[in-house]
Amino acid sequence: MSPETRAVRHGTQAGYTLDGCRCPRCTKAHRDYQNMRSRQIAYGQWNPLVDADPVREHLALLADQGIGWRRATRLAGVSRYTVHRLLYGTPAAGRPPPKRIKPKTAEKLLAVRLDLDTLPPSSVIDGTATRRRIQALCVVGWSVAEQARQIGMWPANLNAVLTSKRVGVAVARKVRDLTERLWNQPPPETTRSERKSVSYTRGRAARKGWLPLAAWDDDLIDLPDAWLAAELQRRVAEMDLTELARCDRYRREHGERSPLVVAGAEEYRRRRAAARRGAA
Repeated sequence: MSPETRAVRHGTQAGYTLDGCRCPRCTKAHRDYQNMRSRQIAYGQWNPLVDADPVREHLALLADQGIGWRRATRLAGVSRYTVHRLLYGTPAAGRPPPKRIKPKTAEKLLAVRLDLDTLPPSSVIDGTATRRRIQALCVVGWSVAEQARQIGMWPANLNAVLTSKRVGVAVARKVRDLTERLWNQPPPETTRSERKSVSYTRGRAARKGWLPLAAWDDDLIDLPDAWLAAELQRRVAEMDLTELARCDRYRREHGERSPLVVAGAEEYRRRRAAARRGAA
């Protein structure tokens, strides 16, 4: 079967290299690509491909959040063929998923994040962010029972979210909105019962080491644990020693428990230890 009768992506580099087409349009696309490549190599700007595994892991996490690869493809503005090949390879041609992909493709796909406002209310997602928000309100003194009352839930059901890996989008939205409303408002302590509830709730939060909302950066609190660890690693890797030393000092002197400050302090000690070993 000739290239012209197959599903060839005419006028593209892929049509020339992957589909084997040598029509004038594909040949020109290949020649243009080679010229562009030569110019970027000469300018020291050639960065053709990046590791595809982190992108596949990101798509798997998105799927776990209720955003399948097809929806992620639409949100990223990437072709469905590209993402299908990234995940499954090209079985008809006997090709496995690629080990490396274009930087722009990786950047677009990695930029797709969970958005509670665009997910169907019936969707079920990772419960980490919701759990952190419930805990943060407990730090202030808002009991789980009072939080549940304010969002129209049974206390036992909201308490279950603290130990559940998954949560419905409708509940996640309610807890998010409640947190935005109450995070800097202390609960009432007018009656003896209220004071007892607030004291118990704050004590429970302290014993369990729950973090206040102020410890979370706005763009970190919603990240599942795996994403959070990767993002913290990326950020501290970009910090210089002065910034890391500041994290370490703030951690020691003020007992700061912000995940980013803690990660920075740990990276500071790691670099200092590596420098001492190198000097020995």
